Amino acid sequence: MKSSFCIAPLSLFVLVFCAATSVHAQSISWTGNGDGISWSDDQNWSPARVPIASDDVAITKNGTYSVQLTATVTVNSLTLGGATDTQTLQTNNRNLTLATSSVVGPNGVIDWNGGTISVDTLTVRGSVLAESNSTMILGSGVLINEALMRYSDGLLYLGPNTQVDNQGVFEFAADVDLRRSGVPPHTLLNSGTIRKTAGDSSADKSFIDVDVRNNGGTIDVAAGTLELTEGGTYTGGTYSAASGTTLEFDSGVHIFNGTISGTPDGTISFIGTTIEAGANGATLDIGGTGFQWASGTIGTAADQVLTNDGLLKVSASGTKVQGAGTLLNNGTVVWDEGLLYLGTNAVFDNRSIFDFAAEVSLRRSGVSPHTLLNSGTIRKSAGDIESDRSFIDVALQNNGGTIDVLAGSLELTEGGI
Repeated sequence: MKSSFCIAPLSLFVLVFCAATSVHAQSISWTGNGDGISWSDDQNWSPARVPIASDDVAITKNGTYSVQLTATVTVNSLTLGGATDTQTLQTNNRNLTLATSSVVGPNGVIDWNGGTISVDTLTVRGSVLAESNSTMILGSGVLINEALMRYSDGLLYLGPNTQVDNQGVFEFAADVDLRRSGVPPHTLLNSGTIRKTAGDSSADKSFIDVDVRNNGGTIDVAAGTLELTEGGTYTGGTYSAASGTTLEFDSGVHIFNGTISGTPDGTISFIGTTIEAGANGATLDIGGTGFQWASGTIGTAADQVLTNDGLLKVSASGTKVQGAGTLLNNGTVVWDEGLLYLGTNAVFDNRSIFDFAAEVSLRRSGVSPHTLLNSGTIRKSAGDIESDRSFIDVALQNNGGTIDVLAGSLELTEGGI
């Protein structure tokens, strides 16, 4: 009887030990020795069983082949991509959950043709192709793209608390939109290149409807129109639009830091939105066809300073408001359409060329002060006859600058120094 009491605790210990160790991550590798394509065929794996939630899965065998999900899959981690050839994982509108850090190697491809991918951190050194006419959702976690993410069909959503960190190329290869699902944050970080490559005209639009954080990266429109519709923060970077294309800051609050550069041949504009300078100010250095202020507000606080070193075009029929703070012009401002107001505590500090290129008038909104400083040239360049008038209806302080009327009439109606 005594011996039986000794054996029972030992047996219990062994049982508990085995149960505890069985949940530890196990490695399982693709062989393709079954049907050569189905995730759910146990003969395609070594050991010969279908991967379970605690497994670290490796699809790294050399050769060009595809692995297809045939059901919802949850594993501990995934390593996709061998040393040579191309290894593709097709989601087939199934859900894939990767509980811990996972990697798509340089030769790996995720063919995301529908379904939800939920990750801790997924680093892509190969490619992700979002190309289904179905719905695709990044359900959780961070997707770090170091190579190529191409989006060419379907609906792509970022779920709550998700982030795409683009360090490579994120290509919008059709008129497709990046959308948000659930509560914020939904974030697109960019230190690489966001590029729209497809669209026959500016009416062929793609929308980025998540928070954009551009950290020195490039946003490039090679075809059609790309609209940034959820606001964001832009620290430096290069912004470009090919001839006949449009990059548009539309809706939300867009905060600029550092120097915003570009030499577009097409249109870069903001419309119906708010542009703010960060705490240390910001500089617009957009050459080429310039940066178009179509409507909306620049500046919302008295301490904000936005400097224009390039070409700022105040265009289109919409209403523009300099809400507060200082707009410092070291480049060229050409105003040819629409209404422009200086709000309370707004200062327009012109140190170069401010061109009234149409019958347009600078007006005031809210209580004083509203101030136009001039140490450069204020010029009226358009108007066929004397009755073609422009008005400056804010306090003018001319500090050794030039006021030049080449056409029509320019009236100073609010006094000045």
